[in-house]
Amino acid sequence: TGSAPTVRITQETFASNKSPYEDIIVFRYQIQNILQTTRENFYFGLFFDWDMDDLNYNTNMAEYDASRKLGYVYDSGMGPDTYVGVRVLSDFPVSYCAIWNDEAEPNNPSWGIYDGFSDEEKWQAISGGLQHISAGPSDISNVIAAGPMTIPAGNSVEVVFALVAANGFPALLTAADDAVQMWNQLFETGLDAPAATAPLRFSLGVNYPNPFNPVTTIPFQLDRETHIQLQILDIQGRLVRSLLDTKLQPGDHLVRWDG
Repeated sequence: TGSAPTVRITQETFASNKSPYEDIIVFRYQIQNILQTTRENFYFGLFFDWDMDDLNYNTNMAEYDASRKLGYVYDSGMGPDTYVGVRVLSDFPVSYCAIWNDEAEPNNPSWGIYDGFSDEEKWQAISGGLQHISAGPSDISNVIAAGPMTIPAGNSVEVVFALVAANGFPALLTAADDAVQMWNQLFETGLDAPAATAPLRFSLGVNYPNPFNPVTTIPFQLDRETHIQLQILDIQGRLVRSLLDTKLQPGDHLVRWDG
C-alpha cells in the first residue's frame, strides 16, 4: 500500500527426494510484528493462478477439501490427470477462495482478476472464510490463507503450507497426508535430510527468530555420523528441556523448539 512495513517475513522452503515425499514442498513462514503495538485480525495467505492444461484453460477446476484444509486444482477436460493442492499445516482457521478469473463469466458468483486484483478483493480472499470453495470449469485461480491471528509487538507467529501434486485425486489426498508426516519428521523429531556433501566441521548456529514467541529453530551441522545431545539450560545451568538424544547422519539439521 506504499506505507512503511509493519511485519518482517522469513520464508523457509523444504523438499525431499525420498519416498513418499518427492512431490511435496513445505513453505514455512515466520511473521514478526515490528510495530510497537499489537497486530490483531491478521491474515496470511498464498495466491496461485493455475493453468493445468497449456492448450485449454477453460476446463480447469478449483475445489476445497475441508477435512484436510486443502485447496486443490485439476483439469476436467482432456488435459493431464495432474492434481495440485496447497494444505495449511498450521493450527489456524482457514479461508479459501476459488476464483473465476474472468469477471464476465456467466457462472461467476463474484469478482474476477482479469480486470485486476484490488486490495479489497485480496482482503476478501484471505479473510472471507469458505464462501467460495469451487470455481470452474473455467480459467481459475485460488487463495488459501490462515487467520485471524494476534501478534503482540515484537513477537512472531509461524504459518506453514504444503504444496503437493499427484496423478489423480486419491493420490493427491495421500500426498496431502504425507505432507503432515514430512513436517512432523522434520521438526518434531528434529531430523532433517542430510546434505549431499558433509560439512567440514561441527557447528551450532544461532537460533531464529530471536527473540521468539512461541517457536524458534536451532540449526546445526555435523561433519560425521555421531550421537548428539541437544539441551536447553537456564541461566543457572539447570536443564529446561532435552531436544535431542540420538544418532544423526552428517549434514545440515534443524530442531524446532516450542518454548
